[in-house]
Amino acid sequence: MTGQLVPVFERNIWFGRTVISLRGFCANRGLVVPPVTIWVDEPESIGALGECRLGDHTRGRLASIAISPEVADGPKALAAVLHELVHASDDCASDDGEWFPAWALTLGLTQVPATVPNAGLQRYLQRLSTRLPAFPPSHTGFQVLVDGRVVA
Repeated sequence: MTGQLVPVFERNIWFGRTVISLRGFCANRGLVVPPVTIWVDEPESIGALGECRLGDHTRGRLASIAISPEVADGPKALAAVLHELVHASDDCASDDGEWFPAWALTLGLTQVPATVPNAGLQRYLQRLSTRLPAFPPSHTGFQVLVDGRVVA
C-alpha cells in the first residue's frame, strides 16, 4: 500500500454551495448578494465566526468571506455565512452599523452584530443543512490517502 498526500478542500466546496442556497434566500427577501469568494480562514477579529473582506465588484474584484475553522456545525456555519453575505451586499461599507442591522433583522438574524438566528431562520437553516452534503470536519492542510481512502 502506498500513501498519497492530497489537499483538503471539502469545507470550501461546502461553503460555496451554501452561498448559492443563501443567495436565493436573500433575493426572496429583497437583498441582492453579489458574487463572492468564500473559504475557511481565521477572521482577523478575535472570536469572530466569519469576516467579509472588501471587494469592488464594479471593478471585477469580489468581496471575500472567511469563515473560522472553529465553526463546528452546519446550521451555525450557515448563519455565519448569511451574516457575511449581508456585509458583501454593500461591499462591507456599513460594517455592523447603520445599513447592516436592518437587513440582518429582515433575514432573521437577531442580537446584531452577533450571528444568532431567530426561531424561523433557525428552522430554515436546519432544513437547509439536511439538504446539503454533511458538514465536513475542520481539517486543515493535507490528509493521507491510501487506495483512495483517508487514513490520516
